[in-house]
Amino acid sequence: MEELKRADQGRYADVRIVTPVTIYQTVLTDGPTYLWFSRVNFIDSVVKELQSAGYPVRAQHLNYNLYSVMAMIMVAASAAGWGMIFLKKGIEPWPIAATGLLTVVGALLFLMRRRERVAHMAAKLVEMNMPRDPMGMTLYQMGEIYARRYQAPSLVETVWTWDYVLKYAFLWTYYGAFGLYFLSFRDTVIWTLAGCVLAVCVYQLYFLLRKG
Repeated sequence: MEELKRADQGRYADVRIVTPVTIYQTVLTDGPTYLWFSRVNFIDSVVKELQSAGYPVRAQHLNYNLYSVMAMIMVAASAAGWGMIFLKKGIEPWPIAATGLLTVVGALLFLMRRRERVAHMAAKLVEMNMPRDPMGMTLYQMGEIYARRYQAPSLVETVWTWDYVLKYAFLWTYYGAFGLYFLSFRDTVIWTLAGCVLAVCVYQLYFLLRKG
């Protein structure tokens, strides 16, 4: 646990005091914090608190889900387009490739909008909790307090496992692609990036869907 605490405090050394503004900015820029609040914001007790303050949390949840679905549709459309290019011969690849790139950009925009919804809800939750939270609370302290208050996963554990998964996904895909199959440098980079993205996506799904 001490190792986890040191890792968390080192990562967030520049975020010394938790305020709605710093939380909003941190959620927008830091993956583990965004993932953690994506779970916390959907906890029943958190939803009830936000609703009691007149905050449109259900509308934010609806937007979050809508942006998620739209991003998945865009990714599927892009994958289908690139699949046609690689699997079928005799078709003009450039229009399909251009469409594939546009759909990827569209997916990223929807994911950014989804992240903004999480950041808004996180900032509102912090604002509501400020009267009962310690003065000058750090992000690490907030994660521990909220984990106990709302029966949420630990932010420290979330940060540590995120880094752990990403590190070993990089190592396994890099050495698997380059060391075992002797691929070219370009293909090694592509497979390594794809492996890391897949590992992060799988970990996010596991984190959001697991119980407890």
